[in-house]
Amino acid sequence: MALGDRASYAAFLAMQYRARRGIESWLGLHLPDTAPPKQCALIAEDLAFLGETVPEDVPGFHLEQDDDPFGLCWVLAGSALGNRAMLVQLQRGEPELPVRFLSDPAMMEYWRSLLPRLRQPYAPGADTGALRAARTTFAHFDAVASGSAMRKAA
Repeated sequence: MALGDRASYAAFLAMQYRARRGIESWLGLHLPDTAPPKQCALIAEDLAFLGETVPEDVPGFHLEQDDDPFGLCWVLAGSALGNRAMLVQLQRGEPELPVRFLSDPAMMEYWRSLLPRLRQPYAPGADTGALRAARTTFAHFDAVASGSAMRKAA
């Protein structure tokens, strides 16, 4: 996604909020002690700085009982790596834009906490539940992004 202007960045933040709100609610119910750091408040602050409202139409999220939430946590924490790349790009082109979400150090710290499990030797079949959860999470983000693009086009 091109973040080269204020409107594109605001649309990106709104999409991230819409996707993450349901996930954060699910995590609060199912993984209250080990969930990734919440990011919606940071996104809301960035949106407010831009004069935008926080989206109210947020879809729910859930994983199936046999899905391993580690896959969900991996997707969220791994996205912080991409956020860092976007942060560099944004600060070069639009340094006045708010970057609380993109620069959040808590998510990078959480990512590092996952590395011991990620470095474990692969055992066929052992990660099936985590892979399902990761795919569900990616599909959720994709559906929200597609819906955001449709709303923008309308």
